[in-house]
Amino acid sequence: MNCIIIDGNITAQNQLIELIDQIPQLNLKASCLSPGEAISVLQNQSIDLIFLDTQLAKMPGIEFARSLVNRPIIIITAQNAQYAVDAFNIDAVDYLIKPLSAERFMHAIQKANEIFWLRKFKLNNSNTEETEKDLSHSFILLKADYGIVKITIDDILFIEGLKDYIKIYTVNNSKPIIVRNSLKKFSHVLPPSQFSRIHKSFIISISHITSINKTQVYLGDNRIPIGESYKNYFLTRLQNRMVS
Repeated sequence: MNCIIIDGNITAQNQLIELIDQIPQLNLKASCLSPGEAISVLQNQSIDLIFLDTQLAKMPGIEFARSLVNRPIIIITAQNAQYAVDAFNIDAVDYLIKPLSAERFMHAIQKANEIFWLRKFKLNNSNTEETEKDLSHSFILLKADYGIVKITIDDILFIEGLKDYIKIYTVNNSKPIIVRNSLKKFSHVLPPSQFSRIHKSFIISISHITSINKTQVYLGDNRIPIGESYKNYFLTRLQNRMVS
């Protein structure tokens, strides 16, 4: 989700930035001190979520939210509960009281994330079954600790298994997406023509391979070991793709 912060307090902005940095699916586009700065960002970029302080110079945060025609998802941040009813009336998804706790922040992001995907993937009655089928094969939805995460299959570089959890590394995120799942179970939702298990702890995207040797596969800057028990099958698959 593309998000912005609107808060006249630099210290509060910095705390929010630290929390946002912990969520791979949040892409912070701007930190604004005033509604005027925010308007410029909203007019020129696609913003899905606003972290909005109630006490802003020249215009209260609630009034600013009311003025927006195509209103993004709103999470209110405030010093106290004074504006909670007003926040409810503008359909804010959550109301966080400063100083923000990581636990409450994660809960708010989970709610925002669910609303984001409901909005984004709500299909009109005119959509055909074939369109739905195409969509279902281009991405997957997974439940992470902070909400539902959409992952485009073509963007997956590799998946690392860690007991009851997996780390999914993609081309668009420097940090992995961590979900509670097993590598074996997750492999069943991946197109077998695009992915290969090369180690007891790793599944890789064949299309993202940049180089290979007898013991390792390189996907850009990522170096993945090839397990002995997987080597013959994997190298045979690659052999079939080689041009002599």
